Amino acid sequence: METLVRLWRTLDACPWHEAVLAEWSEQFANELELLQLHLRLTQDLATVYPCPNGAGDGCPRHIHDRGSGEYEAVCGNLPAECEPVQLRKTDLVVYRLDRGAALAPHVARICDRECLAPVSIKPFEELLPVGKLVRRAGTALVVLGTPETAARRGATLELKRRVQTDEVVVLVAGRWQDQRSPEGVVELAVGNPAEPELWRAVKLLWPESWTARAKDRDGIFEEVTLEIGTSAERHVVRLNGVDVHGFDHSDMKLARLLVLATKRAFERDPEGGGWLKKDPVLELDDKEEALGELRQTLLKDLPDDFARLSTEERRALIGTSPRQIGCLRLALHPRNVHFDDSLRGLRLLGERQTDARDASPRKKKPTRKSTKGVATLHQNQAQARACTVRMLDAARKQGADLPTVSELNRP
Repeated sequence: METLVRLWRTLDACPWHEAVLAEWSEQFANELELLQLHLRLTQDLATVYPCPNGAGDGCPRHIHDRGSGEYEAVCGNLPAECEPVQLRKTDLVVYRLDRGAALAPHVARICDRECLAPVSIKPFEELLPVGKLVRRAGTALVVLGTPETAARRGATLELKRRVQTDEVVVLVAGRWQDQRSPEGVVELAVGNPAEPELWRAVKLLWPESWTARAKDRDGIFEEVTLEIGTSAERHVVRLNGVDVHGFDHSDMKLARLLVLATKRAFERDPEGGGWLKKDPVLELDDKEEALGELRQTLLKDLPDDFARLSTEERRALIGTSPRQIGCLRLALHPRNVHFDDSLRGLRLLGERQTDARDASPRKKKPTRKSTKGVATLHQNQAQARACTVRMLDAARKQGADLPTVSELNRP
């Protein structure tokens, strides 16, 4: 976003659209590498050449054809204020910048990050259309502006009319406070680091929908992201980018969450998909205590505004509905469920702990006599491990890039 803002501002301030390469380089020193792919050759040769002084009636330097393919750029001021420059024909080729193509990759990154639909509409002066925000409560055109252009309500509302959205959001580069105007235009401050975080706009645009989302039994949390991964030390689960540490050292909880997450992520229907029958894939007993523990992991010892979610909202993330008897759903939009590549190398936590113990030098203790209690403990651990492996295999079959059963069982 920061690159887009800087590049767009520089382009918008540029008084010309065609120039020799030397002038593009002088005007866009920091961004030239980004622009060069989008400079298009024209059939024209320049009649003037950039001057280091940039002053006087005879500036910039005029081109003189010396014959035999040799050219010279000479200062037009008297007396001359800069030295003549010897040039070749290739130095005088005029390039035109395809502005839309130059900005497109940066706009596309914002659309991908913020889940925006692309729009094809010409920008107004200092107002750059970025994409369309599509949510259950309505649609909004997202536009990039400045504190000065954000005040141009007529132009902003005309862009909204052309795209035919319900609302409009102006990303205001250089402002630090969000606000909503009487005309319904939301101005979203883009600071440093310059990331839009359009959930803020959704909250301002449709506050009633935002407030009611925890009570909608068949609804989803469109602005909540879930990331799942693993590392050498712990499992990693993040809500809206914030670590939920209750999953760090529990293979069983992670496996159950992965089953729900893969069912949600790989059934692409955001409204009707993602429902999972509790029995048998979640490996629950008659009292469903394990399901209660999974829900509590999202609630216990966490403040009411943890990860921008109230306790009531986090409770509703694992949802049930009277329309779906015996089923559960992770109440997120499929696009917001992310699986880190590290899951391909997932190992069960208990085995990592065993590896660490085996690798550490220590004094050998005398072998303890096996007891009935120890045998029961080992049996329970084996059963829990088998349940975990079955759930991970179910998540793999639903689409997650996880180890196979044989890989998980490999010593």
